[in-house]
Amino acid sequence: MAALIAWTRADPPVGSHAKCQQQALNKQRVVGTLLTVIDESGVAMNNIDAAEEWLDSWVAKANTQAERSVALSRRVAALTGTAESNDGAVRVTVGSAGQVENIELTDRISGRPGRDIAAEIMTVMRSAQTALAKRVTEQVRATVGEDTETGRAVINSFDTRFAATRDREGDR
Repeated sequence: MAALIAWTRADPPVGSHAKCQQQALNKQRVVGTLLTVIDESGVAMNNIDAAEEWLDSWVAKANTQAERSVALSRRVAALTGTAESNDGAVRVTVGSAGQVENIELTDRISGRPGRDIAAEIMTVMRSAQTALAKRVTEQVRATVGEDTETGRAVINSFDTRFAATRDREGDR
């Protein structure tokens, strides 16, 4: 969304008062006729009013996207992901960054070797992180959209952090 603005400048005023006035008038004519703004579609706008209108529209779009990004940030910060083992013995909740917030173990876990308990906790934690990533994607869709630079960056961030989680779950 870059705008190309091109114009020529008149030389700095020199000499008599009349010559200065003429240079100022020439500068106005030059700026008024040669100002060119290229919009997103590659169309040149030679009218200052059209250029200002385009710029106002672009600023409004940028402000709207910024507001949506702030809303997304707030929503993501409040998200959690929760998962439970198949037998219900382990339940893990992760926070918005994928960190463990809570682990619940039921009595069904008793009698199992520690190594198995640890492995089950890690598996359930990864499932909770995957659930979190899915919820983040839903919030991206609802606010900034998946097709925006912000949306792609947020989704990619969670996909990158939790990709190993999905890969491992696919192996089960």
